[in-house]
Amino acid sequence: MAKLEIEPHVLARMQSLGRMQARYLWFIVVASIFYWQLRSSPSAQLKVPLIDLYLDTRTVLEAGPFVLSFFVLVEMGAATAYTAVLRKLIGYDDARAEEVDAEPNFLEMALYIPHRLRASTGTLARLWRWINRHKFPAFLSVVLLQATFLLYDLWPLGTTRRVVFASLGMATWLLAAAQVSEQWWTRFKNVWFFWRLRRRLTVTKKG
Repeated sequence: MAKLEIEPHVLARMQSLGRMQARYLWFIVVASIFYWQLRSSPSAQLKVPLIDLYLDTRTVLEAGPFVLSFFVLVEMGAATAYTAVLRKLIGYDDARAEEVDAEPNFLEMALYIPHRLRASTGTLARLWRWINRHKFPAFLSVVLLQATFLLYDLWPLGTTRRVVFASLGMATWLLAAAQVSEQWWTRFKNVWFFWRLRRRLTVTKKG
């Protein structure tokens, strides 16, 4: 395999986007746990440490759909930008892509595929590759589902504040859901294409 050479500024951008993607995944995890716990205990008191500033729990909950959906949008933007640069320079060579990934995120490490399984035709290996391929849209879909429950809690809209938060939450949720849906569509479209191609090749061989 030829040595991979990438211009320093391009490599720096890719690594910066990789770090941003990893960072916002953790932000999403922390925010999801926070809003899940806050929704379970709406009467809890919230205080900003060091400055002893108390926050209105209802206001924080009402902002939840916007916050979660916005984090998903940022994560999708970072992932899309990173993938675009990576594919332009390297193509679809996963082995080479691994060389420039200076800061893999926790999803990539939790579902990491060893080299010996990447070309295996076994059932478990194929299942593991399928799960690995869909990990990001699946994770972000769960986050948007939580944002949906938080949006539902805003109804009925009784105050101007709730209307503002509901409008912001719905707008960002729709944008985020559209991008995640596109990820699902791309993956299933590719599976359908390769499945049809395989059937055509099988029929051609039989003929």
